[in-house]
Amino acid sequence: MTVEEKHLESMALRTLLRRGRMKEGKLAAWCRRPMFMESWRDLMSRLVGTGLVSAELTGHGNSRVIRLTPAGVSAAEKAKADLNEETARQIMDSSKEAAS
Repeated sequence: MTVEEKHLESMALRTLLRRGRMKEGKLAAWCRRPMFMESWRDLMSRLVGTGLVSAELTGHGNSRVIRLTPAGVSAAEKAKADLNEETARQIMDSSKEAAS
């Protein structure tokens, strides 16, 4: 998995943790990704396949509602903690550079 794919997965999980269940198109918009791109379809397939999210058809065409599973909640919380650590590290690095 590339860094960009990992970042997109983290963003999707954190968005679902913060916002709760949502339609796939809205989730894609929150992640700033076009829903009909192959990379988005691959991400959703991977997340559903690993059991981090569940996807249910809404009954209106191919529209799906995406929600976190219990495993997805813990993965999203870990992604959030990792992001906070990385942000803190970047702040410390930039303050050290400014002090030099």
